[in-house]
Amino acid sequence: MDYIIFDLEWSRNIRKVIPGCPDEIIQIGAVKYDKNKGSFNRFIKPTIYDKVDNRVAKITGITKEHLLHFGIPFMQAFREFKSFMGRDFVLMSWGPQDVQILRANAQYYNKSINLNFMHRFSDLQRYAAHQLKTDEKQQMGLKTAADLLQIAYDEETLHDAHVDAEISGKVFAKVFDKKSFEETIRNAAEAPK
Repeated sequence: MDYIIFDLEWSRNIRKVIPGCPDEIIQIGAVKYDKNKGSFNRFIKPTIYDKVDNRVAKITGITKEHLLHFGIPFMQAFREFKSFMGRDFVLMSWGPQDVQILRANAQYYNKSINLNFMHRFSDLQRYAAHQLKTDEKQQMGLKTAADLLQIAYDEETLHDAHVDAEISGKVFAKVFDKKSFEETIRNAAEAPK
């Protein structure tokens, strides 16, 4: 079994939010651990919103021009991401929001899409907080977890989906305990009620 840690960057138009897909994914980054190792990084051409939110561009460094030049259509990136994951894996992200946004974007482009690949998901942020014995009610930032575990990172590259996935993967590798981790796996294929 593989462990897939992914991260997303997304944008929105706060003046004109599209129902069903308020956040448009502009980057998918991921790393794969265990039987297979690998990494994944795709930029996505915006089609839902006509520009990248100024605050998002400032934090991530991702501009509409960058996405138009280096990006690919969402469904192509989504298919490539699913292929990268393989068949036997647990999907993880730093918090539950990324998997919700991935689900919303996939369903926006294809209402009848099969999301079974999300049936084994774990909130890595919550798991790491539990393993590090921090206050689980207080959200622990990725940077805080990296600092606690003495994982080196370049502050200027944070908020890049691929970089954040790599750092999340290093956190996972340091806190992983098979038995306690398996208790955190849930089905994220359907939206929580």
